[in-house]
Amino acid sequence: MKMKTEEQGRTNSTGGAGRSKRQVLVIAIIAAVAGYLAVWVPWHLAGSPKNMIDGMQLISLLYLVLVGFGCGLAVPHRFWVAGLASMALFPVMAVVGVVRDPTSHSLLGMEFVMYGFLTLPALFGGAVGKVIRASLARCRK
Repeated sequence: MKMKTEEQGRTNSTGGAGRSKRQVLVIAIIAAVAGYLAVWVPWHLAGSPKNMIDGMQLISLLYLVLVGFGCGLAVPHRFWVAGLASMALFPVMAVVGVVRDPTSHSLLGMEFVMYGFLTLPALFGGAVGKVIRASLARCRK
């Protein structure tokens, strides 16, 4: 009979948790990059002279819903991660902007509130993706 070492037992018992954490991290990174692109691409294509948020296009809200929807389908039990991560790069960029030039962001608190509201489309999309995935799973049974 083969005996498991303590390290092997620990690896096997936490393998699921480690994989789940890794999956959440991957979804968060994908959602953060996709959320940034959902705002940046329409802004860039429109040629708006303002910054990304001030010159944001309405289609960006649809793209944010789609980001959440895709993540909700991929990881339904953690759909909220995609919603929160979809705008995660914007506050980071604002803080970096303030560090570089303290006069560049005079309404930093308002920006953070706006970024919080802009997570709602991705949260909505993620919830819809979760519901659709659950209904598809029920139909398969």
